[in-house]
Amino acid sequence: MGRFLFAAAAAVLIFMVFVLNVELPSFLIKMIGVGGAIFYIRCLMTDNKFYVYAITLLYLPMAKIAPFVIAKGINLTNILTLSLFARYYLFNASGRSNGEPRMRKTVNLIMLFILISFFQGLIRSYSDSPMELLTYFFEMISPWLFYLAFTGSLTSMTDVRQALTFSFVGSILSILNGFNEFLEKRDASSIEKSRLIGPLQQPNTYGAFIAYALPVFFAFILFFGGRLRLTLAVVFLVGLKILFSTFSRGSYLAMGGAVLSQLYFKGRLFFVVSILAGSLSIAFFPQLIPESVKTRMIGHTFRGGEISMEGDIDASVTHRLMLWDAAETMIKESPLFGKGLLSFPYLVPRYLPIPLEERDTHNMYMKIMVYMGIPALLAYLAFFFQTIKNAHTLLKKSQDPLRKSISLGAIGTCISLLISCMFGSRLENLELLCYFMTLSAIISFLAKHPEVEA
Repeated sequence: MGRFLFAAAAAVLIFMVFVLNVELPSFLIKMIGVGGAIFYIRCLMTDNKFYVYAITLLYLPMAKIAPFVIAKGINLTNILTLSLFARYYLFNASGRSNGEPRMRKTVNLIMLFILISFFQGLIRSYSDSPMELLTYFFEMISPWLFYLAFTGSLTSMTDVRQALTFSFVGSILSILNGFNEFLEKRDASSIEKSRLIGPLQQPNTYGAFIAYALPVFFAFILFFGGRLRLTLAVVFLVGLKILFSTFSRGSYLAMGGAVLSQLYFKGRLFFVVSILAGSLSIAFFPQLIPESVKTRMIGHTFRGGEISMEGDIDASVTHRLMLWDAAETMIKESPLFGKGLLSFPYLVPRYLPIPLEERDTHNMYMKIMVYMGIPALLAYLAFFFQTIKNAHTLLKKSQDPLRKSISLGAIGTCISLLISCMFGSRLENLELLCYFMTLSAIISFLAKHPEVEA
C-alpha cells in the first residue's frame, strides 16, 4: 500500500507541476529535489528497486524542465545515472554479468569509441574548452551507462513489470504535458508558433520521443484485450495527435516505419490485411490524414491561418543538405577515428559554400562518423541490430503475451529511432533515450533468461 501511495503521489506531483504548470515556490522545488535524491540514494543502498525505478523513470523525461543543477555539469540527472551505474554495475559483480553478452560487449565498445573521441577533442587545436568537452562527453556516454546499470539491476520478472509500469506512466505524463501545450497553441497562426516542445523542450526531440514511445503502446494493444487495450488505445490516439502537432517530419517517418515494421513482424497475413485496410481507408476517407501533416510533408506553411505554398523544399532542408555535404567531406578525411568530439561546429565553416548559423549535422549517423569514425557507427548499428534480433527471437518463441508485447514494442522502438537519427541527433540525450535504454535492457534480460516464470 505504501509503495502505491508513493508512486501515486509522485505521479500527481509531476502531473501538477509539469502538465498543469502549477507554480511551486523555488525553495520547495529544491527541497523536493534534494529530498528525492537523498531518498533515492537510500533506496539504492537497500536495493529497493521499486522506488529506484519510480524516481528514475518518472523524473528523467522531465529533467529538461527541472534539471536541479548543483554546478556546471552536475545535476540530478547525472547523480541518478552515476549512482545507478555504481550500485548495479561498477560495484556489483553479478550485475556486470547480467543481460545478453553480445549487447553488453557492444555497449562497452561504443563507450570506448566515445572515450577515444574525447581524448582526440582534448588535443585538437580547434576543440572546445576541456569543461565543454567533458560535459558533452558525459552527455554522449550517459545513455550507455544507464543501459548497463539498468541491465545489471534486472533480476526477475517483477523488476521487468515495475520498470515497464513506470515507463508507461512516464510516457503518459509526457504526452499529457504535450496535450496541455497543444491546448495553448492550437489557434496559433503559423506552424512554427504551433509546434509543441513538450518536456524535451525542442519539437524535433519531443517528436522523436513520442515516435519511439508509441510503438510500445501499439504492441500491447495488439496482444492484450479488454480494458487495458481500450486504455492504451486512447493514450495511443492522443499521443498521435501530439506527435502530429510537433510538425517534425522525421518523427512522422519514424512513427510510420515503426508501425509498418510491427505489422510485418506480427504476421505477414496480418501485415497485408492491415496495409490493404489502411490504404482503402485513406483512399475513401483522405481526411484521416491531418491537414497539418500533409502541409508539413509537402512544404507548405500557414500564414494568417491560411495555407500557402513555399516551394518543394524549404530553407531548412536546403541548409541541411549543405551541412551533410560538409560532414561527408570530413568523414572522408578521417574515416577511422573521426575528428574528435565537438569538432563539427568549429570545422564546418571551412566546408560550406556559404556562411550558415546552423552548426549541427542534423544526422546522428554523420555526427558519429565525424566525431568517432566509421567503426564507431558500425558499433552503434550493431547494438540496434542485436536488440532487434533478440526481440525477434523472443517474439517467435514466446507464448506469453507480455513477452510478445515487449519484443514487438522493442522492434518498433528500434526502427523508429533508426529512422529518426537520419534527421537529427537522437543518441546523445538521456532524457530522450531513457525509455529506449530501459526497454533494451529488458530485452537483454529476457534474451538471457527466456524461461523465467511470469
